[in-house]
Amino acid sequence: MHYVETGQLKEERELYYPIRLKSPGRFRMSELAEHGVSHIELRMIDLNPLFEAGIAPDDLKFLLLFLTWLEWKPAIHADANMQEVFVRNMIAASHMPLEEETIIGPDGRSVPLVQAAERVLDDMESYLGEHPAIICQREKLKYPQKRYAVNLQKGFGEDFVKKGLIYVTERTKNEMLLAELESCDGMYI
Repeated sequence: MHYVETGQLKEERELYYPIRLKSPGRFRMSELAEHGVSHIELRMIDLNPLFEAGIAPDDLKFLLLFLTWLEWKPAIHADANMQEVFVRNMIAASHMPLEEETIIGPDGRSVPLVQAAERVLDDMESYLGEHPAIICQREKLKYPQKRYAVNLQKGFGEDFVKKGLIYVTERTKNEMLLAELESCDGMYI
């Protein structure tokens, strides 16, 4: 693998693409050809501390719709340059505010991120019809105050990532403690 051979990564498993094909056992690209794909990791989803399960039900429904839509789309054979554009676009999409970001469109031109996202939602609806989970995502594009990151930043202040992690860690510890207490005598104290 190029990144390991050039010393940019120590091991292949350090490569964090948003979607990763996995073979049984330890991750090695060579294992895919030999043993096939056992599962697919979707690594682009961050845990959402606003929801106990780590993801909102509407977001989970949207993810299913999105993957279904992708399955219906014609395959794209992306060369190395196109893959670099995909990674740059993914990074741009993680910045705030979304209204100030642009991505590189399929034609190679710069496109406002929100406009590109609206086109994806439009195309999804043309395949799948109107769906509440798609409407929910469209609302987040239209109204920044409905975006989780905006609410987390507002609630936790400037250091919202660190404070959000502390919040989730504490909540997880409390849930684990409650689970231990419940398993001991069948009821909470």
